[in-house]
Amino acid sequence: MLDSLFLKVGQNGQTGEPLAGLAELGLRERQTPRNQDLMREGDRSASVTLLTNGLAARYRLLSSGRRQITTLLVPGDFLDLSSLLVRGRDFGVVSLSPCRIITFEHDQLRRVCEASLPATMLLWRETALEAAIQREW
Repeated sequence: MLDSLFLKVGQNGQTGEPLAGLAELGLRERQTPRNQDLMREGDRSASVTLLTNGLAARYRLLSSGRRQITTLLVPGDFLDLSSLLVRGRDFGVVSLSPCRIITFEHDQLRRVCEASLPATMLLWRETALEAAIQREW
């Protein structure tokens, strides 16, 4: 279920540190059709979502009601890692194709981070990479 994340961080499907704690969590998996809002701007969440299959896009709603795509998301990308620290979303996420997503409850993810510095560093790395991509755009 976490293969796309393992490949992204270079673990080639192995569940060793730092992802062992993530693989052991009680994960919820969901399939979604194309063109479905996975998250809406302003929503609050108690979980973090990982895209494991398909394509999605992060967007902002313009005053005209149209969407402005700000990020393309591929398997292995977290849709809303920032929700672990920031409660309200300033973006929405829409599926561009049929997608499969899994969710990690905030409390569970925090416990993994408290127990594992490598897991914490992995999430920080993901955040830093995402920020670098946004700066480049």
